[in-house]
Amino acid sequence: MKKQVLLLAVLVFALNMVWEVAHTPLFTSELYMASISAYMGRLLVATLGDLFWITVVFAAVSLKNKGFKWVDKPSWIDYGLIIILGLIIAVFIELNGVGGGRWAYNSLMPTIFGIGLTPLIQLATTAIISLWLVKKTI
Repeated sequence: MKKQVLLLAVLVFALNMVWEVAHTPLFTSELYMASISAYMGRLLVATLGDLFWITVVFAAVSLKNKGFKWVDKPSWIDYGLIIILGLIIAVFIELNGVGGGRWAYNSLMPTIFGIGLTPLIQLATTAIISLWLVKKTI
């Protein structure tokens, strides 16, 4: 079980780092491209935040299942809970980040009700892909 948890954390971190890099062009450049070190720092902070929130989601699913054994065979309810919680957390993060001026979208970012599509689906998507990869490798 420890191996699964560690692998899951590494996969969540790696997938979210890739996601953060991939959707950077959808944000205003002055917030992300001040310097390489500032950009890398923002990527690391964002990715660690993603890891934290997905850990919260997995903890909630583990509480529902009274343990972490659900990772071996997630149910449709588990996946649904991951999606719902991931979306709720993403909406909260985006409304606070954009509303607080910490980041802004450029014209390339598709939005739904003013919330960027790629950040909206990120947590749920990377969490589910990470779970799938853990199941396939262990």
